[in-house]
Amino acid sequence: MQDDLGKQVSEGITKAILDKLPKFFGWVSSLFQKRLPRNKERIGVVVAIRAKDSDTFLSSEFIRPLERKLRAASDGKQFNFYTLPKERATQVTDRGSAEKILKRMKCQLMIFGELSSGPKHKGEAQHIFRLHGVVRHADIPKIVSHHFGKEFALVLPSMRIFPVDDELAYFEFTNTYTALVIEFIIAVAQLLSGERQLSRQLLEDVLDRLNKLPNVNQNHELSQLKNLVARKLVVLLTAELQILNRRFVKTRGRDLMMGSSDLLNSLLELDPEHYGAKLTLAIKFFFEGKHEEAILLLEPLNHPDPTWRFSLAFLYSYKGEIDKALEQYKKTFYKVIEGETLLHIEMFMSEVIENSPDKTQLVFFRGLINFKHKNDKISAKKDFEEFLEKSASSFPRLKTLAEKYLSEMR
Repeated sequence: MQDDLGKQVSEGITKAILDKLPKFFGWVSSLFQKRLPRNKERIGVVVAIRAKDSDTFLSSEFIRPLERKLRAASDGKQFNFYTLPKERATQVTDRGSAEKILKRMKCQLMIFGELSSGPKHKGEAQHIFRLHGVVRHADIPKIVSHHFGKEFALVLPSMRIFPVDDELAYFEFTNTYTALVIEFIIAVAQLLSGERQLSRQLLEDVLDRLNKLPNVNQNHELSQLKNLVARKLVVLLTAELQILNRRFVKTRGRDLMMGSSDLLNSLLELDPEHYGAKLTLAIKFFFEGKHEEAILLLEPLNHPDPTWRFSLAFLYSYKGEIDKALEQYKKTFYKVIEGETLLHIEMFMSEVIENSPDKTQLVFFRGLINFKHKNDKISAKKDFEEFLEKSASSFPRLKTLAEKYLSEMR
């Protein structure tokens, strides 16, 4: 009898377990489905938008087209796109909750918000679309982070209201615009994180896509975004130009100048009056033997920094246009010039003198810089005496000035 009772108990327990197994496995399956994915290798973009009325409509008209446009950006090589399910999206209500999920997913940017029905306007039904953005980047100073946040808010307005009758056209524009904003913001974040090459690639891609849109300059939001992208690209390219120029000063590698065409063309296309690009292009022209082109590039300038005037004076002196060279050099006599700049100018002149020994007039002008700007009378005396010994008869006006300056030194 006890055996029968034990058997009944055992069978009851087994039946109870078997009855519970489907629920258990369903719970386990649900648990794994709710686990957040971990982003790897690419830039992770998360969308967590909930719809009070139609999740299907929101997905088909906004989220999926947004994903397609992001995947098309940069040949689809840069982004991983994640859409949070409704259960997860409802948990993202503010910046703090968004940042927690971003951190867990190891993603860089999240767009979150809500689509809901709004009050009627003139009898027409309306949608209210609230969008917010959060981005992760390297640690940066608070003032830079604050400016970055303001920039994000500027290009991604937090609330839009539009009539239901125009919802398809609105969603088409919004997912196009939002994809561009996401790529722009990620590009800026990459720039702040020191990833200049990737940042440049993304910014150039955004600008190219904006330029292909019809009537981009007539739409306030698109033209504003275009201007921001162009300005950021100028900042980035200017930094690259400064790096190139520092390397040139250090190595004197002409190949650096000869290989700068793409950088200089991009900068001058974005900012036709870019001072640094024009100075560098003038050096490139000089190495290419395009002396007249270099002069025409520099002559219209009127920048407070006198480097352009030194460059113009040097080009005139190299070509043997002595009066023009003297006029430009004299205009620099009362300018405050950094010692390092003068050193680089003298080093460049010395290199040209060594490579072009027939340009003896340059020896005089190097002496002029040593005398008038550096107050280095020993070096100036040596230059003036060398000039007088080699070619005083070829440049009578310079001969007179060299003798005058030497007498002043005694």
